[in-house]
This record gives sequence, C-alpha cells and structure tokens, in this order.
Amino acid sequence: MRHPKKLYVICMIMYSTVSFAQNWVGDFQLDGKVDSIESGTIILSYYYIVNDKFDVHSDTTAIVNGTFHFQGTINEPVSGSLRINDAELPLFLEATPMKIYFSPHNLEKYSLTGSLTDNESRFINYEFNRLSKPNNLLRDKIEALDSLSHERSILLQTLDSLNLQRQRTFVDFARVNPRSFMILKYLSFFSPDWLSLQEAQNLYEAYTPEQKEVPTAKLVAQMIEHKKESEIGKRAPDFELMNKKNVAIHLSDFRKKNYVLLDFGASWCSPCVSNTPYIKSCYNKYKNKGLIAIAISKDHSEKDWKKGIEKNGTADWYHIWDEAEQNSTMPLTKKYDISCYPTYILINKDGRIIRKWIGTITEDKDRKEFEACLDKLSKE
Repeated sequence: MRHPKKLYVICMIMYSTVSFAQNWVGDFQLDGKVDSIESGTIILSYYYIVNDKFDVHSDTTAIVNGTFHFQGTINEPVSGSLRINDAELPLFLEATPMKIYFSPHNLEKYSLTGSLTDNESRFINYEFNRLSKPNNLLRDKIEALDSLSHERSILLQTLDSLNLQRQRTFVDFARVNPRSFMILKYLSFFSPDWLSLQEAQNLYEAYTPEQKEVPTAKLVAQMIEHKKESEIGKRAPDFELMNKKNVAIHLSDFRKKNYVLLDFGASWCSPCVSNTPYIKSCYNKYKNKGLIAIAISKDHSEKDWKKGIEKNGTADWYHIWDEAEQNSTMPLTKKYDISCYPTYILINKDGRIIRKWIGTITEDKDRKEFEACLDKLSKE
C-alpha cells in the first residue's frame, strides 16, 4: 500500500487530470483476491441514499481459488465494507472497474485500484487520526483539572491549535481537490466551528451541474439552505409534532400566541441532564406568560427517550424523538444546524429565531441574558 503522505501528493498532482474522469454514477465491478483464503464466502455491504433516506445494500458471493467478483449499480460513490468471518475492510466504491487485494490478517495493507474516492478517504482519515490521538489525550487531561487552573488554560489553547490543524487539513485538501466527492461527504455534516457558511457555499458551487445531481450533493444543498434559514433573525424552520392529545400540530401554529424554547439534547448527554433543572425552573416561571418548551431528543432508542422524559420531570413539555424517522437525511438537528448538545433556541411570537445558546447555561452572565430574553418575550 502506498504511504498516505505520498498518496496526498499523488492525489494533488493527479486531480487536475483525473477529477473529470472520476466515475460517480453507473455500474461498478470489483474483482478481488484474498491472501491465505482459497474458498468460502465474502459479503459486500454499502450505504446509499434513496428517497432522502439512508439505506444499506448487501451482497454475498463465493471465494474461488482465493478470488471473488462483485458488480452492481450505484448513484454516487458509496462507502461500504468487505467482510469475511470477523474481518471487515472499509472502502469506497466508484462506478468503474476496480481491483482489490488484501489479507484478513492485515487489513490496513490492502491495495485497491480504480477508486480515487477511496484513496482520498484514506488520506483524510490518516491525517485526522494522526491529529486525533494527541487531541483525545489532551481532553482527558483537561477534564481531570480544576476549571480555574493555569495548566488547564494552557492545555485548552493547545487543544484549539490541534483542532485548527484538523480544520486546515480539510481546507487545504478542498482547495487542491475542489471537486472531490470526499469534500461533499464532509460538507454533508460540517459544523460552523470548522467551516463558515460562506466557505461551504463556495466549495459546493465548485461542482458541475451533473455532480450536483447526486444524492449527497443534493443533501449538501439542502443543509446549506437550512443553515441560512436557522440563522438568528430568520423565520424558524417549521416542523410537525404531537400535542398532549396525540394530534399532529406544527411549530407555526404557535405564532402570534406563544414564544417557544427549543431544547436539543439527549438522556446520554450529561451536560444536558445537569442543566435541565435550571431550564425547568425558567419554564415554570414563564409558562403562564406564553412560553412553550419543546425538547428534541437524539436518544438512540424510544425507550431511552421516554425514560429520560420521566427522569427529568418534563412531561408537561412538548417532546420530539428526532430519531423516530429512522435513517432520515434531514432530521431537525440538521434543519436547525445543531452541532453540540445541549443547544437552546428561542423563537419569538413572530416565529423568528432571536437567540441561540450552545452548551450549558451555567455562567451568571449567560443566565442573566437567558432570563432577560424570556422576560422580554413575555411582555411582547
């Protein structure tokens, strides 16, 4: 296998001549050879988007004399995996003939030709993982230190520097490879602390009209529009929820009558749980003055979601389980550009977003601002 750093240079040099020939849509063929296994079965699985939902396709074929063959049709480059017994090899498929060689005992040394997207994915993952190791160690040290210690302050600055390096890796790669499918993949879940909305828009606009027709590109276009719509001062994106009588209503139904607090969190999010008593106290103070609270949960199961409502004592709020529509490409967290939990959003009676709080509201100045906003809205 070529070294990832060398691969980066190769990708940069080759991209100007290869990008337009990169096959995104159509038929693929994958011919493979497995080291030390002469017979058996191998499974190819890959994820794709259809009708605005994520789905998975799996196919099984026989290994004959150490070789195997898969073929199919894809609507864009797709991430997937090859699995033999307990060994699983992640890879990216393109609509082109590809050849792969690997050993189940040393998956990192696999060789795949024909998929430029897989080469690009390996480079980006290598760089991100390289920077993530010291990042994770720093986080552990920071959590163990007192919040006011000088050492903690220095470590936080170092952590910011490492995060900036990760960001620059992506930005530099995007600059040299402006129409890479991997850029689209990362744009589909980018957060504001990594990339500004304008930068994301510029990267998206570099793609050809044909490339913008693939599902991930359409998802990115939707996300960019939702990010614009979820900015402060904009009309809050509408959505459906169930009222206390289990009847479907819409956020827009509260306009002119109520102001609304959206609480994005989950029962597995300890900062969300620890901040709930304060949010509850504010809700109880203003609920008779027109405040409506809607909790949007990212719990992994309906059982955990309902248990969290009971534990937090927020049964009198409106609640939405954002994972209810399984595999949706556009849950509420994406519509409202949520990149951190908890996040609180205040919406006035005109239905416009007036303020966002990212993270817990624990500092005195933040609580004063939060309560001042609630008080002002209660008098409008």
